Amino acid sequence: MYHQDWLMRQIEIIAETLARVVFRKTPARRAEVFAAKSGAPGAELTETLLAMVRAGELCAAEDLLYERLDPNDRDGLAAALCFYSALNALPDAELEARNFPRDEILSGLTDVCRRYGLEDVLRALPGGEDGPVPDA
Repeated sequence: MYHQDWLMRQIEIIAETLARVVFRKTPARRAEVFAAKSGAPGAELTETLLAMVRAGELCAAEDLLYERLDPNDRDGLAAALCFYSALNALPDAELEARNFPRDEILSGLTDVCRRYGLEDVLRALPGGEDGPVPDA
């Protein structure tokens, strides 16, 4: 239970930190980063990923995300933040039923940070070089 709560919080911290650093949004305005506005670049990917999450196609959605990620396109990063935040909001039982443990959300989000060259953001969080890890 504690481990799952810790994972949820770490995922929230990474998403909030990225919203602040990359998109210059405060937590109160973070929803603007995640909002898929019709016609906006990246909106189609975000909408598709969220539809797949609602349909329970979590693994397929993550595969699609990685196929479309382009480290030179911030819209892909915004889509990734939206996707992993949506997954993080799901109950543990649903994640387990879909074969997508919560630690995979943290792992995926950490990998996205690395793909976008945001290792410094990970180093600034608890856990340093290896990204967020529980305090010993």
